[in-house]
Amino acid sequence: MKESDLGIFIQRIPFSETSAVVSYFTQNHGFQKFLFLGAKKKSNLLFPLNVQELAYFFRNESELGKLTQVESTMEVTNIPFDPVRSSIAFFVAEVLQKCLNHTEKDEQLFVFLRGKIQELETQKNLAMYPIRFLLELTFFLGIEPQIEEETNTHFNLEEGVFARNVQKDKYCSEECSAIIFSLLMNEEVKLNRQLRKETLEVLLVYYKLHLEHFGNLKSKEVLQTILEE
Repeated sequence: MKESDLGIFIQRIPFSETSAVVSYFTQNHGFQKFLFLGAKKKSNLLFPLNVQELAYFFRNESELGKLTQVESTMEVTNIPFDPVRSSIAFFVAEVLQKCLNHTEKDEQLFVFLRGKIQELETQKNLAMYPIRFLLELTFFLGIEPQIEEETNTHFNLEEGVFARNVQKDKYCSEECSAIIFSLLMNEEVKLNRQLRKETLEVLLVYYKLHLEHFGNLKSKEVLQTILEE
């Protein structure tokens, strides 16, 4: 039976000269993969984080749905063409591909992601965007850092808590602990390039510690290079 849904485009893998296997986080069914015949003709729509109206159906003999039509639903003119925005989009899409590949329907997460895509399209200063995104996403993944008391400012990455113990965490400097703590408390934070890079690295280590098979991100180096220019 033919169905329709809204989906956030995450990834495509070539299947043939003209077709691809495409991944979306959908509004009604969570993470889904589809075979998209003729994907090459629609390559202008298949850029990371594009929000689209999807038409598809599932076959009894395959867990892979068959995508028949895609149409963009959000007017996006900056993300595909601006090197900073597009680099961030590839980074975010790779994070989502690693985090959400077994996720079922989550309306709140879908709304959150659509809002973050709109921010990426319109926001002027994007230097802190990747850090804030990773930190905010932890709340939807169930791995958000815990602050038991506001006087506990030392981040223990393995335990996922801010501890009173002054012993240095092997993954996280005291400076990064203070930065992440301030962000969680919704305080304004301004960082130089080196501290942004270090804080991003700490959060990616945190994801590796708490999400199985998260691994390394191919897009990280490109993102850091672009943001340092």
